[in-house]
Amino acid sequence: MKSKHYFWSCIILLGCTLAIANCNNPSNRNQPIESPKTAEALEKEKVIKIAEEIAFKEYGDEIKNELPLKAQLFGDSMWIIQGTLPEGADGGTVYIELSKSDHRLLKITHYK
Repeated sequence: MKSKHYFWSCIILLGCTLAIANCNNPSNRNQPIESPKTAEALEKEKVIKIAEEIAFKEYGDEIKNELPLKAQLFGDSMWIIQGTLPEGADGGTVYIELSKSDHRLLKITHYK
């Protein structure tokens, strides 16, 4: 009988301890749960960085007005990266094609 009482006392004490510990930890309350980035999302970030470096080297500060660059995988062998324009703006943007396998520059142009 005494051991049964001791067992339940320990369970209740453990439950109270966990409840108090959880209440006193506000750091994780009301924060969005971040999903881990997929391999393709990480690859897209890398491709955009490479494309930005290429675009700035080729066209200079003109590219600043075309950020952010957007990348899309085309088929299974090529990334297509294009600049963006502010809403209502006239003109063209940088267009870059990179090899998916080694990020080698395949094509770069700037549409007007």
